Amino acid sequence: TSPSAIASLTKPLPLAITGPGSSSYWKNQLDWAAELRKDKLPEWQKNAKGYLDKLQPEMRGGIRVNIEFEKTEQKKYQLLYRLPAIKLRPTPRTTREYLINPQQPDGLKKAVSVFREYLTYLIGPKHAKLKATLDEVIFDMICPAGIGFVKVGYQRFTDGTIPIDTGEMQPDPTYQAAPGTILGLRPVPMVPVMGEAPNIIADKYYASRISPARGLVPAEFMGSDFNQADWLGYDGWILRDGAIGLGWPIPEDLKESASVSDDRIVELDKKGQKSGQLHFREVFYYASRVNTTVKHPDKIRRLVFVDGITEPIIHEDYKDQEFDDRGRFVKGLRTLPIKVGTLRYVSDTAMPPSDCSVMRRPIDELAAL
Repeated sequence: TSPSAIASLTKPLPLAITGPGSSSYWKNQLDWAAELRKDKLPEWQKNAKGYLDKLQPEMRGGIRVNIEFEKTEQKKYQLLYRLPAIKLRPTPRTTREYLINPQQPDGLKKAVSVFREYLTYLIGPKHAKLKATLDEVIFDMICPAGIGFVKVGYQRFTDGTIPIDTGEMQPDPTYQAAPGTILGLRPVPMVPVMGEAPNIIADKYYASRISPARGLVPAEFMGSDFNQADWLGYDGWILRDGAIGLGWPIPEDLKESASVSDDRIVELDKKGQKSGQLHFREVFYYASRVNTTVKHPDKIRRLVFVDGITEPIIHEDYKDQEFDDRGRFVKGLRTLPIKVGTLRYVSDTAMPPSDCSVMRRPIDELAAL
C-alpha cells in the first residue's frame, strides 16, 4: 500500500553517499535481516505442518500427537475472543485548556465519547477489519513463528482532478463593457478563483497482516518494544502495472523479478511463476538516527527498493505526519507504521520461539519411543 501516484512522482530525497543512510548501508541491513529470517523459516514451516497434521514421526511405527493444533486452538481464543474495546482519555494539554476556559464542562467528555465511537467504526468489519487481522497475527505468534507483523495506515484512491473554489476573488476575465460605456463608471464583476484538487473516489484505513516470512527487523535489535527499533520493513511482490498505477517510477526495460520459494510459511502445493511481478522492499525508519541534519526524534521516512534498480525508487518523508515551521510535531503517527508483536521476550533476541516451537521437540521425542 502506497501514497497516490501524483505524490510518488516527486524526486526521492537524497541518501548519504557512504556510511549510515547510504544505499549500500540499507541494502546490507536488509539483506542481513533477511538472512536471519531465512534461518528461522524451516522451523516455522515445520510448526505449520504440525498444525496441519502433515508431520510424520521420525521412527517408523511411531505415533505423533498433534500438539500444535491443540495448543494453538486452546490459546488463541483466550487471547482474543472479541473486538477489543477502545479506551481514550484527554491529554494533559487538552485538560488544562478546558480548566482554563470551562464554559462547556461536558464538552470534553462528549468529544472523547464521539471520537471513541468513530474509531470503533473505523476498525470494525466495514473498514480496517481489525478483528480478522488480529486473528491472523495471533496464529502467527502462537503456532509457527512467535512473532507477528501488521502494517497500519490510511490510503486514498484518486482519479484525475476536480475544480474547487479557493476562497479568493478576482475580476471576471470574461467581462466586457457594453459599447459606449465610460470605463470606470461601472465596477468590473468579481468571480471566485478556481483551483484543482485530487478527485478522491475512495479512501480507507487499513491494518494488514505481513507474513513473518516477509517481515524485516534489524538484526541487532535486542528489545521487546519494536517501536524503539531504528527501522522496520518487509518484502513484497507487486505487478508492474500495479506499481506504475501507484506512481512508482518503473523503467520500461526493467525485467520481472525471479521467483523465490522462501517467502511463505505454508508453501503452495503447486509451484508456478510470479509472471509480471516485481519484488520490492519497503522500509520505514526514524530519520534522525541515520541523518544528523534531522533533529526531531519522531520524524519518519519511507524507502522503497525494487529488484534490478540500484537506488531506491522512493525516499520521502512519511505522509501521515505533520510538523510546524519550527520543526515541532503537530499531528499524525508518532511510531513506525509497521507494528510487531510477540507473546514473550527472550533476552537479546527479537524473535523468541513460539509455543509450538517449544512444545514440538519433546512431542517429537515421545513419538520416536
